[in-house]
Amino acid sequence: MFGFIPVIILLSAAIAVVVLNFVPRGPGIAWLVAILASVIAWIITLLFKNRLPFNLSFHSLDSLGAAYLFPFLQIDIISWPIAFMICAVTISLLIVSSARIGRDADCWEWAGILLLGALGYLASQTGNLLTVILLIGIFDIVDIGFLSFSGKTNEEFSFNITNSVWHFVSLILLIISLAWNSSLPDVSDDWKSIQPGPMYLILASCVIRMVMLPINKVTGSPRETKEGLFISRICMDMCITLSVLFRLSVPTNNTAIKSGFLLYLLGISIFAIIVLLIGKTSSNAAVLKIVFACMIMSEFLYGFSASGIQLLICSIGIFLVLVLQYPVNTFSKIVGVLALASFSGLPFTPNNTGYSGFTVKGQIPGIIFLIPATLLFYYSIKKTLKKENFENPEGERWAVYLSPTGLIFPIISSWIILLQWMPGLFRLNIVIQPIIVTVAGFVIFFFERMNLFNFESGIASGKTLYLKLLEKSQFSRFSFFSGFQNKLSLPISTINNLLEGDGGILWAILCLVLVITILQSLGMS
Repeated sequence: MFGFIPVIILLSAAIAVVVLNFVPRGPGIAWLVAILASVIAWIITLLFKNRLPFNLSFHSLDSLGAAYLFPFLQIDIISWPIAFMICAVTISLLIVSSARIGRDADCWEWAGILLLGALGYLASQTGNLLTVILLIGIFDIVDIGFLSFSGKTNEEFSFNITNSVWHFVSLILLIISLAWNSSLPDVSDDWKSIQPGPMYLILASCVIRMVMLPINKVTGSPRETKEGLFISRICMDMCITLSVLFRLSVPTNNTAIKSGFLLYLLGISIFAIIVLLIGKTSSNAAVLKIVFACMIMSEFLYGFSASGIQLLICSIGIFLVLVLQYPVNTFSKIVGVLALASFSGLPFTPNNTGYSGFTVKGQIPGIIFLIPATLLFYYSIKKTLKKENFENPEGERWAVYLSPTGLIFPIISSWIILLQWMPGLFRLNIVIQPIIVTVAGFVIFFFERMNLFNFESGIASGKTLYLKLLEKSQFSRFSFFSGFQNKLSLPISTINNLLEGDGGILWAILCLVLVITILQSLGMS
């Protein structure tokens, strides 16, 4: 039970913050209480690492013959890094929000951040699939509640609720996988008993939940809710979903299905990073989450779960630096450089083995994923060094200096996790893939600064060249093919729209993977 004390602390602090909202001069005290509670939870989570694992179960009801129908929580060496990082993210969001005090940061936002942190902590420590379904369901209900109060008009309200449909689909797949796995012989109530068919459904559920198509109707925008809650929802959802993924055994059979998932992740990651680089999105945070999730899930599919966990904890620090609003000064720039260093793949950094799965082996060579990974690191360098300043005329002067310090906690936590989790971190361990990503990212950034290369103009030139080639195609020169060309114009334009805008062809690949999974589970080939 000791391992779940941080959850009690965070929930109690959330209630206290709400109460203080109705007390004169209470918001200032509420903000301080929220930070102290999250720091205490962070410290406790760090201290109990050497006492792992912790279990909270209902196995005393085994005599009833229905033990696996009850929830089971477990904190172990796999989930501890994620729990520790969730506490760090909660602290970071609360401290950084001080820059918006007097503008839009208030007790309701801080209470929401604490509540999401507590739910994220619990949902990332699940011992079986039923517990995942229950806690993710609760998380989604709370999320819908936040979205319901964020829409100022009926149109915005409908827009926000519609975006939750994908989470509902993901939850339905988890329920189906639980029912499917329960119908199979010789199963128990832990993750090791998950059979291949249900496992692929769980994987599809995680993909649907995390790797959504990078379009406005799906990703939404920060207008959905206040900034702290919006970023907290993304981070907690990311930690919860990927913690489920890391509980699964790495699939070793059904290479066709695995290749289908990898192709989908590759296509989405390239598409999403291009959308980020050309700036055609209403929510950089939501699309950036997609790129990170693609990289991490691909690591898992290639059989490198430990590297995936490393990549997750290192990506959160740079993610917060890129998407949060805070005053830009010398200190914040130093913190940004530290985040880049942690996220880089250089030796003696936390992410020095973060891309180990991207090799030349496999039906879908993992080395191809180095392309979006390199562009992601280049984007991180560019946006970190050119971070837009945030000014709040109604804010306090002390907040200008305090706010950026919140970014330190996820960065420090990534180093602490790796020191505790991988004692051999400071042994010279050279992995070529992270070094390639880091060096190539810096080279692209250097070429752009020297005006030798511009990504946005390159995309525009490529599109212009494509249109010119289309106009000069042989089809337009011969009347014999004119009727044929007219018949093809509609499907061609439809495919073009899918590839450029909605990305639906990539969604079709995922649906095909699901169909193949179900057919193979029924014994069909």
